[in-house]
Amino acid sequence: MEFDWDEDKAIANRAKHGVEFELVYTLDWSTLVVRPDARHDYGEERWQALSRERRVLIVFAVRNGIYRIISVRKVHSKEIRQWARLKRS
Repeated sequence: MEFDWDEDKAIANRAKHGVEFELVYTLDWSTLVVRPDARHDYGEERWQALSRERRVLIVFAVRNGIYRIISVRKVHSKEIRQWARLKRS
């Protein structure tokens, strides 16, 4: 998998959420729970990926086969439970 991101966005994300975008390289993407990010019309398809093991949520878009990282943040137990219910539905 190939990743990229805006470096200014990565710095802002680290300051806001305390998580580095580089974390995406350490994840086993085959184990992530992925769903469309339909919260807004972004003008492109965006996705949310949850890592239960690392307890992070990644927002990304796929552009020309490259995963463009938008945000990475820690998740709470309540969110993990919500995602588990969605996966069973």
